[in-house]
Amino acid sequence: FVGSPVVSRKYARFGNKKLVCILAFGRAKGSTTRRPSEFKRLDMNKLCVYKEKPRQWMCQLLDVARLAPSSMNSQPWRFLVYDNKIHIFCKKSSVGTSKRLTEINFGILYAHMMVAAEELWLDLDLIRLENISQKNFANSEYMLSAVLNS
Repeated sequence: FVGSPVVSRKYARFGNKKLVCILAFGRAKGSTTRRPSEFKRLDMNKLCVYKEKPRQWMCQLLDVARLAPSSMNSQPWRFLVYDNKIHIFCKKSSVGTSKRLTEINFGILYAHMMVAAEELWLDLDLIRLENISQKNFANSEYMLSAVLNS
């Protein structure tokens, strides 16, 4: 994903569609991959709250989520891990900044999680759980839950 693109108005709209992000294609001058240590991302202990020891598949999905790109590397997501669910939240400070960027950031996060789930042969659903969405949280807003179907 190419961040902060400067695109002339001529290319910003395609009929009723609007430009959201740009993907770069072509040959890279250098390496096309990075080691996880080269990513500027928060540690898991700053992104997650664990109600119990996470299972291996959860750790793998959470690591993919941690490495997912976000606008300005803001990583607005936070996770509550419990049982066979990963509850996904957005930091309140990030919610008010731009609804459009929040939607893009979380769309990218969800796509990364679903690709990883497919690679791991997991039957995963991203759903909004009403029992959680009705609760108030001081520093975050509930978005969705990643639920493993057994």
